[in-house]
Amino acid sequence: MKPDTTAGHEPAPLAADRIGERLVQDGKLASTDLARIVEHQKQHAVRFGEAAQALGLLSGADLDSALAEQFGYPWKPGSAVTDPTLYALAQPFGHQAEQLRALRMRLSLAGVGRAEGHPALAVLSPEGGDGRSTLAANLAVSFAELGLRTLLVDADLRRPSQHTLFRSAVGSGGLSALLAGRGCAAFISPLPGFSGLAVLPSGPVPPNATELLARPALQTFLSDVADRFDLVILDTPPTGPGGDAYYIAAAARAALLVARRNRTSLTGLDTLTQTLASTGIPALGIVLNRG
Repeated sequence: MKPDTTAGHEPAPLAADRIGERLVQDGKLASTDLARIVEHQKQHAVRFGEAAQALGLLSGADLDSALAEQFGYPWKPGSAVTDPTLYALAQPFGHQAEQLRALRMRLSLAGVGRAEGHPALAVLSPEGGDGRSTLAANLAVSFAELGLRTLLVDADLRRPSQHTLFRSAVGSGGLSALLAGRGCAAFISPLPGFSGLAVLPSGPVPPNATELLARPALQTFLSDVADRFDLVILDTPPTGPGGDAYYIAAAARAALLVARRNRTSLTGLDTLTQTLASTGIPALGIVLNRG
């Protein structure tokens, strides 16, 4: 049976054709290269990308970038917006990103990102250097890649870092200003080129971080943004100073713990888990970073 080629029923072009046209538009291939690639495909029964690489016409990075764009995957290698520490964006096909996807799966099954489950998640660790802020940022990217409207909040009002990871200016606005009643949700900044993810920086470092975080304003803020975001991930300071992190976890009503092998104090981690248990804040797991 011949395919129906009447108006409105023309066969869709092959994926190889589409990706080839995209690569020509991006200047990665010349139009004359397409015929060579297709001929190599026929002779060797390989995919378009494999043929292009075998002929020395494309690098692996070029192909990955084109495929990401074709399938709506927000990967922009070498983006000036982000820090290389954001491996979920910089190296989305690497081992760390795959481990992150496994963690995301477990958290999703535990209800993270669902209104009836855990629409907010605080990322906690006993000490600085445990990898807490890096994990919070990469988790936010990973959940946004699932299609969840995700907000990353830098709630470390003492030593904030998310503005450096996402290379955004701190300015006069941010969470501290919101909690002090001097601002609005306009401080939330969508990540350029990544429509599913937004970041709220910490704002100016206040002299009364603990008191600001202990106010009902934080819980009110999380309730206010619930209509705009499916998931809010909150980066926190170490659990030692002032108890800031516990106030944040109480507002989020769920916590993910982070420790680093051969670095994090077992006493500190035990204190953290016991405090969460005694206050009724669900701990959804512990991530152990290596090295």
